[in-house]
Order: sequence, then structure tokens, then C-alpha cells
Amino acid sequence: MRFLEQEDEESGTKTLEEKFKTYVDNGVNADDLEELYLSVHKAIRADPSPKHKESKKERNKTATHNKEYKRKARKTKEQRDADVQAKLDKIAAMEEESSDEEE
Repeated sequence: MRFLEQEDEESGTKTLEEKFKTYVDNGVNADDLEELYLSVHKAIRADPSPKHKESKKERNKTATHNKEYKRKARKTKEQRDADVQAKLDKIAAMEEESSDEEE
């Protein structure tokens, strides 16, 4: 984090803000990280009980997923063959038109 701060000052880039945006927004800098980690570990030692009452597997069962980006069903062999034949017919028609125009 210190390295990125120095690099940003020298080059004028904003890689620190890009990579550590949540830390920067909360006002945490490189000197505060050690204190932050110590306070977090102290809180965990004081109350080591898990954050959630049910396991991740159980929570994922009830989760709803966005159906907007559903994959299309796979085409059958006949459908794929028909698509290939349609493309070949289209190419043949284009070649036929171009040969008619040349004559």
C-alpha cells in the first residue's frame, strides 16, 4: 500500500484508489492497517461465533438467481447441420450472383 502511494505521487496515477477503494473511502491508510487487523482479530477472539446461523450451503439453497442472463439451449445435430447448409446455400447464391454480374 505504501508502494502504491509513492508510485501514485510520482507518476500521477490512481492505482491505489482503484485497488483499495473501500479502504480509501473509509479513510484507512497504510499506517492504520496494522491497527485495523489487530482490532479485527481481537473482536474475533472475543466472540468467535459464526456470523450466520446457518451454513453457506443452506443459505445458497434459498438464494434467488437472476434469470435475465440464462444460457440458450444447445442446438441438436440436425439444427447445426441445417444452419451450416443454410450458410453454404447463401454463399453459393452470392457466388452465382457475382458470376452473373461478371458476364
